[in-house]
Amino acid sequence: MLLTLLLACASGDPATPRFRVVNCFTEESRAAEALEVAEATVPVVLARLGVESWSPSGPRTLQLYADFARFRSATAEMNPDSPEAHGYTSRDSCTAFITVQPATETLRALGLSSQTRRLIAHEVTHLLCFDLVADMTSLPGWMVEGLADSVAHEVLDALGRTRALEEEPCTAAQILLVQELVESNQAPRFGTLLHDKLGGFDYRQRYALRWFAYEFLRARRPEECARFFRAAFAPNAAGRARERVRPLLDGLWTPAELGALDAEFLGWIGELRPRWRQTAGVCEFDERGLVVLASQSSDALVVNQAAFQGLPFHVQGELCFLPGGSQQLHVVLAHRADSFMLVSFTAGWGVTLWRHEVRGGRWLRRATAEVPRLSAEHPRRFRVEAGASALTVALDGEEVLRVPLEGSELLGKFGLGAQAGSSGAWSALEWGPGS
Repeated sequence: MLLTLLLACASGDPATPRFRVVNCFTEESRAAEALEVAEATVPVVLARLGVESWSPSGPRTLQLYADFARFRSATAEMNPDSPEAHGYTSRDSCTAFITVQPATETLRALGLSSQTRRLIAHEVTHLLCFDLVADMTSLPGWMVEGLADSVAHEVLDALGRTRALEEEPCTAAQILLVQELVESNQAPRFGTLLHDKLGGFDYRQRYALRWFAYEFLRARRPEECARFFRAAFAPNAAGRARERVRPLLDGLWTPAELGALDAEFLGWIGELRPRWRQTAGVCEFDERGLVVLASQSSDALVVNQAAFQGLPFHVQGELCFLPGGSQQLHVVLAHRADSFMLVSFTAGWGVTLWRHEVRGGRWLRRATAEVPRLSAEHPRRFRVEAGASALTVALDGEEVLRVPLEGSELLGKFGLGAQAGSSGAWSALEWGPGS
């Protein structure tokens, strides 16, 4: 049931609202958080486009949905070709449809996740661009989706809700997608990116390629990048937006210069050092540390990309359970394509070491320890240490589990996560070699 309708007004003129939020949550603060992001997005978009102002004819709507099923039911007919999308902007209704991720009771403790706020900024960018250029979607994808992703990251950074591209799990994961295409010799030529001929790539790959094509041009060819947007968004310009940028697409660089750009783009991508891969759920940094938010139907997991290659090593910090239907947090070790080890911390019960084998979906319980004091009410210091012949787990400085095993079983990448329906925060994190 849609319970709240809020208005936000343009600076200095309370009679001209720019946004309204149709809120599916009982808390008014959800709408206020969405509006904060929307208003913060406007000046960033205008600066990127080289446009002085934006005065919509009426309030643009942000419609929040508590789950993906409801969002998809509302948008499937309008956007049939993107079943994976969690957000959609309708030019005709001047509405941005947004899935809140995850919409659990954790919202009361944390507010909207940074991932949801990032999506709001992305869709507000589309709302604004549609107002300025009705056929905005005729432009190459890097000028549409690439711009929106880049704006969203700048907005989140200004609000103190994200780390750098290489550090934030969701953005680092997109870097890894592009780097894997490069390493497998599947990355498109830069001229192909410019013209957005990406039909052979999947949804996630297309978005990542468009984003980093835009980021590359903005970083390495800022004047040329600005020319594209000035041509597309020139006030009162005649003709279709695509036709206004076509001369630049076809003639700004010679074939030889495009070849050099291609090599420079690949080198620029290769220089990036993404730290984390978000594989499931919502995993993001905030003032608490690393927050992992699992939906009701699947786990959350983020994997650090620096693998442990020798013994001993350790992972330590503080864990805090957040409100949820389930309360189980995970430290994952030896994360490989075919298996991993998992240390689970379950509030009200204790600690368990599992081995998961991907083939067949087998879970093997290796050891357990009841720890009655492990409650959800208080944060706990934890330490997981791998030695040559044993794995040890300590809580608040006291060893609670020791498992004899061959230490080499534990080498590889490590990760942090939460069971389906669980959420938690990992803070004061430290890891590395040595006891």
